[in-house]
Amino acid sequence: MVLLPGRLVNPRDLVVNVLFFVPFGLWTVRAVSGKLSVAVRVPMVCLAGFLLSVCAESIQLFAPGRFSSLSDVFSNSVGAALGAWIGVRRSGRKDIETVC
Repeated sequence: MVLLPGRLVNPRDLVVNVLFFVPFGLWTVRAVSGKLSVAVRVPMVCLAGFLLSVCAESIQLFAPGRFSSLSDVFSNSVGAALGAWIGVRRSGRKDIETVC
């Protein structure tokens, strides 16, 4: 268990949340490839992943038996960022260095 402010978080849940959002980041960054530079695409995908996660966690506030968590928002955002990074790297473009 990992201790975050106010609650214990299962490391397995963190890993699952990251992996759950990797495809989102990968597909989204590739969907806008060629239209925008990498320096714009990657932060845009990270923001979109964050906002999608916030929406999902907000809905859980009203679902019986569900709990929203900032650690889920964080790990989902990391997954979207990781997916975006993988998508740019796999596209063969060399301009990823402008972001990292």
